[in-house]
Amino acid sequence: MKNVLKLIGIITLAVIIGIGVTSCKDPADEEECTHSWNNYVETTSATCETAGIQTRTCSKCGVTDMVTKEGTPKRGHDWNYDKDETWEEIKAPTVEEEGEEIRKCQREGCKAEEKRSIEKLPFNVSIDSATSGTITFTYDGNPKSVIVSYDDHNDVPIFGNLNVWYQNLPGYTLQQQAPTNAGTYEVKVTTSGGTAEDITVAFKVGYLVIEKIQLTWNTDGTVNSKTYDRTNTATAGTHPTLNGVLPAETATIEVVNGTVTFSNVNAGESINVIAAGYGIGGTGIANYNAPVAQPVFANGVINPKPITITGVSAINRQFVLDNTIVEITGGTLTGVEVGDTVNSIVPSTGTITNANVGSDKVVSFSNITLDGAQAGNYSLTNPQPTITVNITQASGASITGTLIVASVTENTITVSGVSIAAPNTFSQMVEYGINTSNNTASATWQDGDTFTGRAAGIEYFIFARAKTTSDGNVASGIPTGSIKATILTNAIIINFGVEPDVPDNFTLSHTGSPRTVTVQLENAAEYDSGSITWQVGTSEITGTGAMFTLSLDNLAHRPVYYDIGEYFLTVRATKGGTGYSKVISFSVAF
Repeated sequence: MKNVLKLIGIITLAVIIGIGVTSCKDPADEEECTHSWNNYVETTSATCETAGIQTRTCSKCGVTDMVTKEGTPKRGHDWNYDKDETWEEIKAPTVEEEGEEIRKCQREGCKAEEKRSIEKLPFNVSIDSATSGTITFTYDGNPKSVIVSYDDHNDVPIFGNLNVWYQNLPGYTLQQQAPTNAGTYEVKVTTSGGTAEDITVAFKVGYLVIEKIQLTWNTDGTVNSKTYDRTNTATAGTHPTLNGVLPAETATIEVVNGTVTFSNVNAGESINVIAAGYGIGGTGIANYNAPVAQPVFANGVINPKPITITGVSAINRQFVLDNTIVEITGGTLTGVEVGDTVNSIVPSTGTITNANVGSDKVVSFSNITLDGAQAGNYSLTNPQPTITVNITQASGASITGTLIVASVTENTITVSGVSIAAPNTFSQMVEYGINTSNNTASATWQDGDTFTGRAAGIEYFIFARAKTTSDGNVASGIPTGSIKATILTNAIIINFGVEPDVPDNFTLSHTGSPRTVTVQLENAAEYDSGSITWQVGTSEITGTGAMFTLSLDNLAHRPVYYDIGEYFLTVRATKGGTGYSKVISFSVAF
């Protein structure tokens, strides 16, 4: 009807426009018309979907002008808004099918209408007295079922008892038996008499969820202590246990053991342990979740690796007076891991209880220690290995130097110039012998280098050797070659500023044999230089045997005089820029 009215309006408007156009004169035939318009007259009334039309006509030329009538737009449908119920139900909804309702335009002549669906009636299902949706349980080994009920509607037939079906998702077989194992089950119902064959038209009520039991670790694991081996591998001593397994199912759930490692490779008393790969196994794992995290293990111990040192020894040596120190050498570590840097610090010396000669004398020394980048990963099992040393007689001792007569005064001879050669360098080991013949066997030996109380005019032979001790620590040394000294009656001792021990003038008797006058400058080391000049009469005697230069190392000069005559001895020396001199005269006569 609405489309028919719309068509009539369009045809009427076209006719009016056609009349207006055919009534107008051709502008080419006559001058343009100055229109004289009549009043607008409503020619078409407004409808629900079209506006009203007004028309006016020129009284001169008959041209028409149509406009939409002011105040008469299209009206729109009247859906009966003034009534309480706009829609009218034409098909009641059920729990299985949607319903339908309609509304119609109330304007006269308008046949417009609209329809819409009405949702299915809610099944108003409750599961175990809860709102329809998802019912969740935790697995406990027992079947889990739901009680499904619905609210009746006055216009819905009473279904009576419902058949409840469970379908394990995704897409497993429908079953009416209440499920036991963990999973998500879609709950469906059919009316009384429904079978598995027509379950496809069953109502889905909601879901039954049986959650797995979440297991946790009950006890910490432990690891066995191990000896450092340059790796972080570890072995479990006790594995962790599970908490949460149903008592009746302990045989169906077991711990799947993983691996454990130390957090570092170095030796230590409390090292963090890292577990990996631990889980659960057994026939019942479908109803259990493994613990979320890996188990905790108590800190473990990596013990330092024991190693030994071999080849440490003391160096055998000869006896050294009062010396209890011996040298230590060698040392090789056994057991160090390849790639590690570990060194031994061996004391360079040790001590023995006494210095005496002996075999297998135990050497004491401080502990051998370790150093190096990985030294902390090792322990030395024998930091003080037993070592011994042999101390033998100082048989190799010998005299070095040249034995000289340092000075000769009346009744006294002093010698010097020798010492003990290595390995026994200590002065108290030298002893001296004196004899009137060049024979060491019958010589008289003493520690000191000064012989006193000797008779004048006698030639003495003096020797030096390594000292012989009574305890056998030092063997007798081989004597040096002898040196000869003669004690004279007359000796001149020069000490500037002090009177000499003998008169300035004296006479030697002529015997036909050479005579010797001994001159000694005391404290010679204090002087810068010195000289001795010999004169016969008033003339200086120069040349070999007549003139001797006094060196500060060689204090005694023994020129020989045997001719009758008078002699003059001039002794000169310089000290700190000051010169000293002394003239001594003597005669040789019958």
